[in-house]
Amino acid sequence: MGGATVISPFLQGTRRNLDESPPFKWEWFSEPLDCPPNEGCNPESMVGTMSPLEGNPRPFQGGEEVSVMDKKEIVEYLAKKVFNGELKTGYNIMLKNKQIYTDGKYGKLVKSNKISPEDAFVYIINDYNEGESYNDPFLYLFPLIDSDSIYGIRHSYLDKLGFYNPTYSIYPATGLEYFGVVVLFSDKLVIELTDFDTLATNTGLRKIVVNVLGKDILTQNKISSYQLSRIDIKLRDQILFAGHNLGDVYRIINDYYEEHDTSLAKEVLAIANTYNRVFEPYRVVYDTTTRQQVLM
Repeated sequence: MGGATVISPFLQGTRRNLDESPPFKWEWFSEPLDCPPNEGCNPESMVGTMSPLEGNPRPFQGGEEVSVMDKKEIVEYLAKKVFNGELKTGYNIMLKNKQIYTDGKYGKLVKSNKISPEDAFVYIINDYNEGESYNDPFLYLFPLIDSDSIYGIRHSYLDKLGFYNPTYSIYPATGLEYFGVVVLFSDKLVIELTDFDTLATNTGLRKIVVNVLGKDILTQNKISSYQLSRIDIKLRDQILFAGHNLGDVYRIINDYYEEHDTSLAKEVLAIANTYNRVFEPYRVVYDTTTRQQVLM
């Protein structure tokens, strides 16, 4: 069944006992992005276009021809890799020639000049969850803001900017175009993909990096652990999701789905709407038994 062109859904209603079939009811939204005044997001900037970092001089080094793979093709390729057991769990980088390496292996290849940072194409987080999808509604519905994903967003964007810190597996990957999260549950495979222009602009990450690094961004290549920590804190503390930071979002989603606090329904809907507007995710869900796409 088709479905690859839809954005992430919002799961409405509380979940029943974990041993029962999940009462999923899906809805799509089109409400405008909620951006409270002076609270971390600027609606006018949310146009999915990332400008160079205040004159960042890092040159793009010639690599292979730009891949012709679009989002649909990328997701289908990743799904095939997962079902064939060929995608390693953790952080991976796919090149424009479709080769996929763990971030550590990728770093060694770049350091030895066997590949160019411009050859990078998709940063991938591959997560394996032994349970069924309805046992972890947060990871199933909001995979791009799971704690591991936030870590990956920070790291991959710094990769894209050409920074280096092997201790934290940060290696230049200036050709990166997409950020993806793959989650394999026992019953479903979920893949969400967003592009770096949209991600960096709408999350405010581009401005955060400029703010933390200041004038050093023009000359600095290796990023420090202190700077990494500052970027992480600022990213997580932003009031970005319908008046909430990430800590609030985790609590609200947990209380709604796990504690069945139905008074939070409107806030969960607003968070889901903002999530879709911020990331504009290309989302596909597969049934793990049939390996066919399903309607979420």
